[in-house]
This record gives sequence, C-alpha cells and structure tokens, in this order.
Amino acid sequence: MMSHFLKPLQSFCCGCDLQTGTTCVAALDIVNCALLFLGAVGIMVYGAGYLAVVTGLISFVSLVMACIGIVGAQNYKTRELFWFYVWGFVQIAYLVLNSFVNWMSSESFCREAVADPDLHDDMNSCERRVALSSIMLLIWALCIRTYFQWAVWSLYYKLTMTAAPGLAASEELFGYHGMQDLEGSGYIPLRPHQKRNSSVTVADSTL
Repeated sequence: MMSHFLKPLQSFCCGCDLQTGTTCVAALDIVNCALLFLGAVGIMVYGAGYLAVVTGLISFVSLVMACIGIVGAQNYKTRELFWFYVWGFVQIAYLVLNSFVNWMSSESFCREAVADPDLHDDMNSCERRVALSSIMLLIWALCIRTYFQWAVWSLYYKLTMTAAPGLAASEELFGYHGMQDLEGSGYIPLRPHQKRNSSVTVADSTL
C-alpha cells in the first residue's frame, strides 16, 4: 500500500483542508479539460490529425471524472474519489505522451522559424531551445500534477481509514481541519482539544 512509504497530507496548500483542496483540484480539471476539449473540437473541424481526436476524448472523459471527483470530495464518497484518483494517472501518462509528440514535431516548427529571415535563427539552436522548453514545462506540470494526486489520495486514504470498523477518526488522521460528520460512516472526527474515549469509537460532537 502507498501508506507504507508515503505519508498522507494533513492539509492542502494555502491552509485549506483536504476536502476543499480536492474540490479545487477537480474544479481546475473541469476548467482545463473544458478548454482543451473545445480547442480539440475546433481543430478537428479543420481536419486535424489523430492527436486532436485523442486530446478531445481524453479531455471529455477527464471532464466527467472531475465532476465525479467533486461529488466524491463533497459527499465523502470513497468510490468516486478512487476513480478520480486512478484517472489522474491516465492524465499524467497523456501529459508525458503529448509533450513527447510536441517535442518530436519541433523539427517542422524550427524549419519554418529558420526560413523566416526576421528571426535570424538556425536549426540546431532552435531545436535545443524547443527541447529545453518542453522538458522544463513537463517537469513543472508533473510536479503540480503529482502534488494534486497526493492530495486526492490523502483524502481517500483518510476516509477509508476512518470508515474502518472499530476505528474512530482522530486529529492524527484529519489534523486541525477535521471534517464534520462523515456521511454514512458514523464517525465524527475529534478536534485537537478533545480526548479519545477508549470505550467508544465515535467522538462526542458536543465536546
């Protein structure tokens, strides 16, 4: 299991709790995928190649999965969060593939740049700049996407641990941003000032 070598996050960046963070990740996916889908459709109208078709399909499915992710985060549904998390790896794979394809097609771009007398460029330097830019953008995007995956997994892991039989939620699981009543789980996270009662598994919300 990932929990054996990766510690779950206690909160999202900027002080947000994991529920809010996962919802933001899904919302950003919706905006990004909607723009990519519309762009791919516009390119396909003009008879573009297979890459636009693949981009359109990936974007559409990602849009649906992002909506599922919001439902899972807002309603503490582990199944929806799980599929949103798994699909994130498909997006990472497509990100790497798309970057590689763009890098391979840099030759035609550089050929046009070299042909333009106003740019005063040569083929080798153009290809080096394109390759360096592609690698830097890919590393940056992978870092952001990996952190998003970590946040989604953290919420999913903590929800599954909280819903385990005989296990009460605690500040060790949810930190200082403890969630309210977990729908369907029967557990209420303890606040930092609350004490665990060993005879019960549900925290008293009135404390």
